[in-house]
Order: sequence, then C-alpha cells, then structure tokens
Amino acid sequence: MTAGKFDIACEHGADLDVVVTVKNLDGLPAGLTFWRSQMHIRAQGSDVDPLLECSTENGRLSHTNSDGTISLNLSSNDTASLPIGEHVYDLKLFTLGDRVSVRLIEGLFKVT
Repeated sequence: MTAGKFDIACEHGADLDVVVTVKNLDGLPAGLTFWRSQMHIRAQGSDVDPLLECSTENGRLSHTNSDGTISLNLSSNDTASLPIGEHVYDLKLFTLGDRVSVRLIEGLFKVT
C-alpha cells in the first residue's frame, strides 16, 4: 500500500492538534483496537534519528477506536523543540506484536 500524502504546518512554540481518519477499503472507519501508532518527524528523509518521535506509547498520538481516528497532540514545548523550517514525517500503524506495519501517510512537516 502506498502512503497517502498530507502536509502538516505548525507555529514554532504553539500547541498542535491534527486528526486523521483511517478507513477500510469499504469506506467505513477502521478498527484500531489492536494497533499502535508511531510518527517520526525528521529533518530529512534519510536521517536515522528523528527530531521528534510521536507514538501511542508516549502520548503524542492517540486512537479513538469507534471512529478510526488517530490524533496527533503536540504541546508548545514539543513544537518549540523543532527547528524552524521544512522537515518530513511519516505515520505508521503497527499491530500490537509488531508483526505487521502499515505506512499510512507521509509529507512535509513545516514549522514557522
């Protein structure tokens, strides 16, 4: 599956909330009960170490299982830690045992 393209923009030092809805092939919201999410924001796509890691484990990402939404919630301290400029990110889903992963979306992460 090819990842969808979606650019994100935020102000340096401001809170950021973004909601993504995951749908099945039939158009209905996906059940996310047995999945975890991870998003890496990197200066460049080839960078190994992320500028910021967001996950369901660290609380920067959360799921609403009933409607298939994944919420990105960054605090003002999180966005203040990012350098101003254009970065890249990708958002992935992993089964709880990490046996399957799906790259959902990717794009630019712009900090102004």
